[in-house]
Amino acid sequence: MFKLLTAVLFLLVPMTGFAQSPPLIRQAEEFVRTLNINVQTINPRAFRFSNTLQGKTWVIFVIEREAVEQLLIYSVFPQAIPAAQRQTAMEFITRANYGMSIGNFEMDLSDGEIRYKTSIDGQGMAMNRTILNGLIQHNASTFFQYWEGLEGIRSGRLNALQAIRLVEG
Repeated sequence: MFKLLTAVLFLLVPMTGFAQSPPLIRQAEEFVRTLNINVQTINPRAFRFSNTLQGKTWVIFVIEREAVEQLLIYSVFPQAIPAAQRQTAMEFITRANYGMSIGNFEMDLSDGEIRYKTSIDGQGMAMNRTILNGLIQHNASTFFQYWEGLEGIRSGRLNALQAIRLVEG
């Protein structure tokens, strides 16, 4: 399936000599800035920005893995999951990840941080606004879709099945 997807992407996105293109992180940063979003550079291969949707605010990190030409987008839930709720959170994100075609939730078991990751392998590909917009918008909209479930688990109001039913219907 991945080979088919890669072949389709190469047909849809003409190669323009990737080595001559600016680094993925610079292309992504320039795109986000065109949306009038305040970007904070973390280092030459990473930046962050805040995103707010319907009163919910969180940080989105954009990171380039230069050696393998990958761009990763992480939305981070603003509050850690308490230790007592992490087993429930693990079940919730496992249920959420099952069937997702793009992206996945991750949890750091040591501190309860939850994040949603989307990524793209940019090897030999000319990045453009459409691809970057799709990657970032998908990340933010999917993360937002699962917010209430994460909050219900964090607060102890919902178990994993209740939370998944709440957000997936």
